[in-house]
Amino acid sequence: MAKPIPFNRRWLQNQQARAEAAADPTAAATPVVREQAQQLQAILCAALNVPEPDDEAPDPMALVRAYLQEPPREADAVLYARFESQCPGCGEPIRVGDPIVRHPQWGRYVHAHCRNRQQRAAVAYTIVARYPGVCRHCGQPVHPGERITQVRGLGWIHEACAQQRQRDS
Repeated sequence: MAKPIPFNRRWLQNQQARAEAAADPTAAATPVVREQAQQLQAILCAALNVPEPDDEAPDPMALVRAYLQEPPREADAVLYARFESQCPGCGEPIRVGDPIVRHPQWGRYVHAHCRNRQQRAAVAYTIVARYPGVCRHCGQPVHPGERITQVRGLGWIHEACAQQRQRDS
């Protein structure tokens, strides 16, 4: 039985094999592959009724704009809220049982009548606490059922603490 090749020697052999393969590429295979790819592209374009792409270099900014444009969303079905939340469209609370839909641009749930709103309301995100916790502003306990507000950089705090913080600033 032959002795196994040590790892470092096997690595060196692999590196040498890669270098040889890179130095002596088969030039004949490249045009054949490119030709086959062009034929396949022409067949697919004809089958899908898509115009063939031009040989000119594409505009990079047009590619970026096309990539960044989000495809238009279809109108989501109306759902009924299972939890209390706050509508980012009008700033009013969303109560359990209110009809809600996902906003096509924001991806957040809003009241059904706020679906076509273009600008968000400038309010804090307030919900009813479902679990016990601690207010990050005053350090007092948060009990389930109390209204809490999320403050960026601080976390979840009592609604009264958020209002006091807003008055102080």
